[in-house]
Amino acid sequence: MSKLTHLIAALALGAFGIGGAGLGLYELSRETAAARPPVLFVFDTSEDGQAKAAVNLALKTQDYAKAKQLDRSALSISAYNTYARLRLAYIDVKEHGTLTAVGERELALSYDLAPYDPFAASWRVRFALDHWGDLSPSTRNAVHTEAVAFVRSGSQVADMRNTLASVRSEDGQMLAAIWLIEAS
Repeated sequence: MSKLTHLIAALALGAFGIGGAGLGLYELSRETAAARPPVLFVFDTSEDGQAKAAVNLALKTQDYAKAKQLDRSALSISAYNTYARLRLAYIDVKEHGTLTAVGERELALSYDLAPYDPFAASWRVRFALDHWGDLSPSTRNAVHTEAVAFVRSGSQVADMRNTLASVRSEDGQMLAAIWLIEAS
């Protein structure tokens, strides 16, 4: 599938509320309001809603099995569910203290299936930059491409300038500064 086809699919999904279905990722990054994309709950499968609730419970109990099961169930219904993939990557970090190959694969797939997602971009780019050393070269390229595209677009949905300013890791901060200059 070409990048243009991916972009059209991502925009179409977002326009119909499917791309924003059950985002729930803003709950995972409460510490920085700038990193939170707006949430659309226009279309929400019960599996996705249950998965979001399970992740929030798992954060308190440190038992991620139910959350992973529900996210996998949501993916069995819709392989294009970017948010289920990103929750799985987030759970991977919580479980292992770092992004493992399993979590990196989910993040990479979220880019393969929806390379430009205005509703997930802020969270996804910040998460990727905070785990830059764990990413494959192709995932790094996808993160860079999405970040620069949204900085240049000036999208208020994916407020990428604020997102890039909120990155915590030193490597990520350096890249974010370079990308802001590159996009200007």
